[in-house]
Amino acid sequence: MLERAWILSDGGPIRTDHLAHLSGAVAPTAPPSEDENLSLEAAEKRHILEVLKRFRGRVPEAAEKLGISKPTLYRKISEHGIDLKELK
Repeated sequence: MLERAWILSDGGPIRTDHLAHLSGAVAPTAPPSEDENLSLEAAEKRHILEVLKRFRGRVPEAAEKLGISKPTLYRKISEHGIDLKELK
């Protein structure tokens, strides 16, 4: 999301109007506890799951909210072993 805002800012300061597309964004989950060693892969899976849960497994809506294409989201779902049937 920040990368998208930075691109919209043309390298200048990020303003609130650059973040307008974030309305209705998924609320962040609680950060992992200090003793939990969360890898980037695990963090990605957690975030994808949260967004998919919000959209009840509907990939087109979740992909749009994540800012990625549907094929990319399907690939990540497969890589992370996510079962879409459990999210409906």
